[in-house]
Amino acid sequence: MPRVANHDERRMEVCEAAWTVIARDGLESTTLRGIAHELGMTTGVLMHYFRDRDDLLSFAIDELMNRLDSRVEQLVLDKTGIPYLEAALLGGLPIDAKSQRGWKVWLAVTGASVGKPHLLEKQRVRYARQRERATATLKALQSQGLLDKRVNIVQEADTIVEMIDGIGIGWFIDPLRYTAERQTAIVQRYVESMLVRK
Repeated sequence: MPRVANHDERRMEVCEAAWTVIARDGLESTTLRGIAHELGMTTGVLMHYFRDRDDLLSFAIDELMNRLDSRVEQLVLDKTGIPYLEAALLGGLPIDAKSQRGWKVWLAVTGASVGKPHLLEKQRVRYARQRERATATLKALQSQGLLDKRVNIVQEADTIVEMIDGIGIGWFIDPLRYTAERQTAIVQRYVESMLVRK
């Protein structure tokens, strides 16, 4: 007898389908019908798990942010010092198929945020969290004597967010130029620029 997916598992299946459709078609063109088609089900079935399109998309966007955070946490696991910083930075970049889909969804949401305060607020919260994490990491490394004492932590936390955005947008526009190897090299050069100078 086939196993019946529970409510939470089915919501995540719908969420995965929503990410696929958003990454392919853009947020504005993502419909319940398109998501249902991706899953091979009817829109009526989707209504068992989400109230409407906005409810589904809000859940999908929030879950994407949670997944991105979890990805970084996994990459930095058991790492300390400079390797921790490099892994954390690389975790936010489109260097493999999963993170590239995430970036397409993120950029679609960002574009759709124009004129939509509720989406814009979600973006603000996300960016504030990124800056807070970057600040905490840089402070810790500086206190350990691994970063040059002249490094301005607040400015560099902003730079990290800006660099990740710049690389992500660069990859989206020109993926052949922003390969995983090039992204890694950019991060390594940036980190080296902040190390203690002998």
